Amino acid sequence: MKLWSFTYMNHKGEKEFRRVQPKSIDFISNPTWGYQPRWLITGADVDKAAPRSFARARIVFTDEDHREIRSNVASVRFPI
Repeated sequence: MKLWSFTYMNHKGEKEFRRVQPKSIDFISNPTWGYQPRWLITGADVDKAAPRSFARARIVFTDEDHREIRSNVASVRFPI
């Protein structure tokens, strides 16, 4: 299975590098009281050896991440 790596900011504002084997990406439109609708990435945290959910809004992209994304997108070609 594909391994995703990213920097994640927790509710205290602390940033930590995470490696995750994703299982699902879900949109929670009607969360419990006190939460806003959001996208969640759920999977196995490889380094903590435990299942975890990550709010998409708390995933931090660095300039290096953006360069990699741009280079990957630039190499995609769609037939007409």
